[in-house]
Amino acid sequence: MTTAEQIKHVAHLDWAIQLGPSLLQWSEAEPAVPISSCLELDRVLHEIAVRTTALHAIIATLYGRGHQVGIGLGLPYSFVSIHSCDPGKPQPCVITMADVPPEHAAVFYLLNTHRTEIQRRNLIPVTQARQIIRDFLKTGCRPLSVRWEQL
Repeated sequence: MTTAEQIKHVAHLDWAIQLGPSLLQWSEAEPAVPISSCLELDRVLHEIAVRTTALHAIIATLYGRGHQVGIGLGLPYSFVSIHSCDPGKPQPCVITMADVPPEHAAVFYLLNTHRTEIQRRNLIPVTQARQIIRDFLKTGCRPLSVRWEQL
């Protein structure tokens, strides 16, 4: 199953189109957390990251603004994927492209359960990935400061 198929399989798309704060989910077993500011987002991402290990890095998903935005947590490199959830305005699903990728691909666990391998060409520094997701939370737009590849 591809990454896009896995995300679609576990996504709760009704969250993506609701009004109000965005929701961040990192586990199928734990409830999603409402996120209404970049400060809240940073706090929750930090709390999630300290729970991970290099052998069990995870993908957290932010639902809001008609999209689901995935970010890898738990390694020094990460990625961001953006999937449109609005059937009336279909947009291509995209993932970050690295200028200088790490030596190897990385394994993350989508919502702490589904093993997902991210290719090295899609891995960027985790600090850059966090900035991208903050920018998306603020604007609802995909930042142009990074290259993107269609999934």
